[in-house]
Amino acid sequence: MEQTAEVAAIRKSVTVGRPVEEAFALCRDLPNVQIVQGNVLAPPFKPALFDVVWCSGVLHHTPDTAGTVVEAHRVLAPGGRMVLVTDSQDTLTRRSLTAFFPELLPIELARYPAIPVLHDEAARAGLQLLTQEQVSGEIALTDQFLARLAARCSSAMRLIPPSDHAAGMERVRAAQDRGETWLSCYEIIHYSRRGGVA
Repeated sequence: MEQTAEVAAIRKSVTVGRPVEEAFALCRDLPNVQIVQGNVLAPPFKPALFDVVWCSGVLHHTPDTAGTVVEAHRVLAPGGRMVLVTDSQDTLTRRSLTAFFPELLPIELARYPAIPVLHDEAARAGLQLLTQEQVSGEIALTDQFLARLAARCSSAMRLIPPSDHAAGMERVRAAQDRGETWLSCYEIIHYSRRGGVA
């Protein structure tokens, strides 16, 4: 029996890099992968098509979190899972990004939907919370990593003035000189689509 996979790269608007093009480049030699670009609030897919909807670092960019969750539910097959990788107040206050660039914390707290709100929106859409866990890891402060920070690789970094960014980069360089690492942490939330027809 041949197994197939469908990969949907959905983006709302202009993003850092080119996710659809990058996904295509990574998957171009895989015969069972199809890359589709569309709107996360109106994905071009039939109901109950996917077993998994993976949503990593997306919700805070959407104008309608509840609508995004409703559409994820719509395209999930009964028993399918939605996996969210997002931030919480705790991860935002713990991570190195807001420690080295403290001006980002109030911006990030305003951009990210609160976890209890996400759980409520998911429940209203017909999704059941399965698990929620915080994951974290440390990244070496290499010259290559600092070059990405200097290029404002995070969408949030584009929201602070150049002077705040420069001050944060000085703090990161000092931490690099001390041999410190960068703490990255996220919330990973698994929801399941309740049985029934989409």
